[in-house]
Amino acid sequence: KICDIAIVYIENKITYFITFTQSKHTVEKCLDDIEKITNNQFFRVNRQQLINKMAIKDTSQHFSRKMVITLTIPFHESIIINKEKVAEYLDWLSGI
Repeated sequence: KICDIAIVYIENKITYFITFTQSKHTVEKCLDDIEKITNNQFFRVNRQQLINKMAIKDTSQHFSRKMVITLTIPFHESIIINKEKVAEYLDWLSGI
């Protein structure tokens, strides 16, 4: 189920998703296709990552007006929102 997925990401041209139980799977869809079926439950943080709203533990300021997201599950890299998407992210997070 989509609601069981914490993050969807691309690595080495392969699309993966990690569930809240921390199991990792591959999927044969691109992020654009997955984003269309998530019904605003996920946010496209950057070109490589879609995150589930329920997987967000914390959001903090980063250099140059960027933001860093900490997930409720372990993830192998930092999730950074560029300054152009920060306002859109905050609106999405607050439900506007």
